[in-house]
Amino acid sequence: MKKRSIALVVAALLALTAATASADFWDDYDNQPNQFVDRIEYWTLDGQAAGATQNLGEFDSVWIDEDNPLNYTHAISEFDVPDDYLVTGAWLNLDFTNADIGSLGFELLDPDGHQSWYDNREFVRFAYDGSGWIEIGEQDDGQHTHNVIADLGLLNDNGQLAVTVVVHNPLGTANIGLDHSILYGTVARVPVPGAALLGVLGLSAAGMKLRRRKSA
Repeated sequence: MKKRSIALVVAALLALTAATASADFWDDYDNQPNQFVDRIEYWTLDGQAAGATQNLGEFDSVWIDEDNPLNYTHAISEFDVPDDYLVTGAWLNLDFTNADIGSLGFELLDPDGHQSWYDNREFVRFAYDGSGWIEIGEQDDGQHTHNVIADLGLLNDNGQLAVTVVVHNPLGTANIGLDHSILYGTVARVPVPGAALLGVLGLSAAGMKLRRRKSA
């Protein structure tokens, strides 16, 4: 009798494993399974993200200075990710442009020898949802990619990632352009064993009941 009980439990576990392993894959963006890409390539005059296609009055970069940090939001809701999928990896790619050649020094302003310090360096930091600032150091023209692994919960919460980009230097004279911001990543189906587990447990209970009847 005990051997039959063990066999029923093993069968239940195998059935549950088969139910979760047979999940198919979501395929949406550019026919690449389990991937998403949200591109912000253009910007409005007042610094609002405009999307991947340029319309009249939009520009291919946005200006950031010490008095005007950049705020925008990436959204993956448009990809219609099924409810039983979660973001498993994400990366943010920032492409900086129109940066000054980084240097610090002083310059003579007049023949009397009056001088003034200048600072052409652009140090950049950014944050998701306004917290957890990430310093990425001095930036020149070029791209920086950051792993969003610590903040996947924000994407899985509502499908959005709010980004704030700040530029600074000790003299308060920093400014830089941002060409594009691209959020890309992967999604995967999360096993939801609830229904399968209930069915398996029901099957096991029926087997146990049948065993008791035979033993009676």
